[in-house]
Amino acid sequence: MLNESFLGYLEFHRVLDSRSRWMRGTLKFLDQITFHKVRSSVLMLPLKEHIDKRIMNEEKKKWNYPADPSIVRNDSFVELINRSAQNGRDALTHAWNYLENKMSRSAFLKEYQGYNLDTGLRFQGVDSMKEFSPLEEV
Repeated sequence: MLNESFLGYLEFHRVLDSRSRWMRGTLKFLDQITFHKVRSSVLMLPLKEHIDKRIMNEEKKKWNYPADPSIVRNDSFVELINRSAQNGRDALTHAWNYLENKMSRSAFLKEYQGYNLDTGLRFQGVDSMKEFSPLEEV
């Protein structure tokens, strides 16, 4: 059953992949007929040749964290992806342990209370959250 679900996901992704000419044309057409009010073009992945190579940060240059500019890091893109995968795995493990009564509610809340899933930072309240600038027109 899992294999069939995964194959269905791959087929669905193949049809709706924004790298395909058909899907890019459909999204651009949707923008044009709505006079760019829908802004569906922000759903398109950039073409491979248009991606800036500096985004990988293989040189380990310092950069500021977008949600909190006071945080300075020098992680590469691959390191960030690996850290994200590790944190996601830990969150799923903790959620499973909580559901199976292997982790107390207080321990679970101590780990995740106030944790913002959009930024990966802990905030005391919603009012102190910073917001990202809106997407620019493509």
